[in-house]
Amino acid sequence: FIMTDREIMQFIEQRFEDNLAVLETENQLRLNGYIKDQALKQVKLYWKKMKDTAQKVSETEVPLTLANQKTPSGRTVSIHGVVDIVQEDDETVLYDIKTHDPDFVRENTAVYEKQLNIYAKIWEGINSRRLDRTAIIATTLSPNLRSALKDHDADSAVVVSLLKEWNPLIPLSYSEQAAEETGSEFAPTVDRIE
Repeated sequence: FIMTDREIMQFIEQRFEDNLAVLETENQLRLNGYIKDQALKQVKLYWKKMKDTAQKVSETEVPLTLANQKTPSGRTVSIHGVVDIVQEDDETVLYDIKTHDPDFVRENTAVYEKQLNIYAKIWEGINSRRLDRTAIIATTLSPNLRSALKDHDADSAVVVSLLKEWNPLIPLSYSEQAAEETGSEFAPTVDRIE
């Protein structure tokens, strides 16, 4: 079943309204019309930019748990995380979606690599398969793009041009050795917190 671009946009609009209704009910919060309009524009732009990747998603919101890890003092701890896994042809990619600024992520890749290396190690252990790579999808629009959306339609030349420049996909290096090192750093941290 293949949807047209128009059908996809209608689907996005309906899911946006449905999700917003749930959030408003659960949090007793109402968005004004302008904020709601800007949020929907951002979701639609995100789809336009990332649809090739999104259409290859084989699993979403995948829970990962590395249970029964021991700290140096003997405490038992578990590591939990949730990621998106994407199967691209013969390549398996672990993506973690962040609401962070893409430039911030690029400037601080070491922090994100540690987290994703642990997740990758857990995923490989559960699935008995090797991951090919990891990446962050940073959903925050660039300041220029956000500004352009205030004054222009999403299909305007200025927005389309800025959308081409916006790159929310940040590849990270993946190393099993780095995952082991991060895991060994985690346990003593738990003891220090306790």
